[in-house]
Amino acid sequence: MAVSKIVDNFSDWAKLYCENSKRENLQKEFFKVGKKLKNDPLGCRGVYIIAYNKNGKENQLNFSDKDIIYIGMTNSGLKKRLNQFISTLITENITHSGASRILKKKEYKVYNNRKNLYVSIWPISEDEKTNEDEQYLESLRIKGKVAKAEYDCFIEYARIKKNLPDLNSKDRKK
Repeated sequence: MAVSKIVDNFSDWAKLYCENSKRENLQKEFFKVGKKLKNDPLGCRGVYIIAYNKNGKENQLNFSDKDIIYIGMTNSGLKKRLNQFISTLITENITHSGASRILKKKEYKVYNNRKNLYVSIWPISEDEKTNEDEQYLESLRIKGKVAKAEYDCFIEYARIKKNLPDLNSKDRKK
């Protein structure tokens, strides 16, 4: 089964981690977002999905719902949050709770093969407002929109899988 409606608003899949590139350059060229954004999509707030490519073959990125290991959101910028995920795996300094579960639970150690982690993003851009009060209200509206988008993804995933992705389930027993 191909990945469901969960990814309708998301970009193409891209490698989350590459040894040969700087982490600051989170491979922007892979993020082909369907709609035009005024800002860099990685600088936007938004929702992201992390999948694990079990076979490790880059040319076979036909992820199914079972390959999704984490659904997350950020109101501080996608690039910053995704770097926190990778940084947690590299340094073991916990800055991302989902990534910390890979380090803490034996059954998730397989996901620590960073070369097999892929990400898809859904940047949510806010409209620019000239008035400071309008900008504040727009910011609050977008924060709610981002949270709703993440929960819509949870609902769609749970509808299919009857559970949340592995790294979203804090106390889940395998």
